[in-house]
Amino acid sequence: MVSKEEVNSSMKEYVKWLIIIFILVGIIFLRVVPKKFFASKKVFLNKDISSIEIGSENKIITIKKIGKEWLVNNKYPGDSDKINSVINDIKSIEIVGIVSRTYESLSDFGLEEQNLVKLKVIYDKNKEKVLLLGKTGGFSFNETFAIIEPKKEVLLIKGINRYTIKQPFYNFCEKTIINSDIEKIVAVSIKEKNKEVKLKKELTQETTQWININKTKTVEKEKIDSLLNNFKNFSGDIIIETTDLKEEDLKLSLSYINGSEIKLVFYSKVNLQNEPEVIPVKIFAENIHPPEVNKHGDSNIIYGIYNWRYESFKQTIKSCE
Repeated sequence: MVSKEEVNSSMKEYVKWLIIIFILVGIIFLRVVPKKFFASKKVFLNKDISSIEIGSENKIITIKKIGKEWLVNNKYPGDSDKINSVINDIKSIEIVGIVSRTYESLSDFGLEEQNLVKLKVIYDKNKEKVLLLGKTGGFSFNETFAIIEPKKEVLLIKGINRYTIKQPFYNFCEKTIINSDIEKIVAVSIKEKNKEVKLKKELTQETTQWININKTKTVEKEKIDSLLNNFKNFSGDIIIETTDLKEEDLKLSLSYINGSEIKLVFYSKVNLQNEPEVIPVKIFAENIHPPEVNKHGDSNIIYGIYNWRYESFKQTIKSCE
């Protein structure tokens, strides 16, 4: 005969499993129901996107296609690889379903004004759509709550999230300062305060060596290589919009075998909001002959490198003195 205690234990186990089943059914219901209201749809399928505008926290970033190139904030050359990746993400945006038809609880979806990211997309010459992007959600949290204006529906979309595009403007910019063939560099001149160092490449029948002209001594190959390697692909970490630069800290000139001349000016460090200490850098290029100089920055742009990188860079200079 089954005891009362055994019956109660069995009932508790049954109830526990029943609750688990109800929870699982509820999750599936919440996942599937939105799709019943809206068929899956690609928003920008086969669209020719020519411009996007990203707005968040009272800041607006514009990215426009001019010919085959991208321009950021109507001024800065765009990083084509980065921007094309974002454009491809936008083209892959797909509506999964409708989550809510009212605006009563936008904070539940991260769509209140202070948190959302506004994405305006210009496509097919003069058509536009505006998407408001909220927080991630969905069953796997790989989807995003969004509103496509002017409709009043909160949607669940996939293909992009607000963190993909909620970035500083300079992350969409080309930040290459110099990309060159360092084997073609034949002279380096460095001025720092009242000190000047001149390095020259000398060719003999048997070997190549670098000479510190100031001290008429040979520079060790490992040390000169360490310095020159900076100029294979020297890029900024950020772009600085201010024009209020402090005093010059260091000037560096590079001379190439075919006559290309590159001058870099490093200024005293500046403190910017939400950034580590930054060293402003300007580049001036003359008589450029590719491929010894494959790419160089714009003299009208102030690039910035983090101070720790600058200190490391100066160590490679010091080792050649």
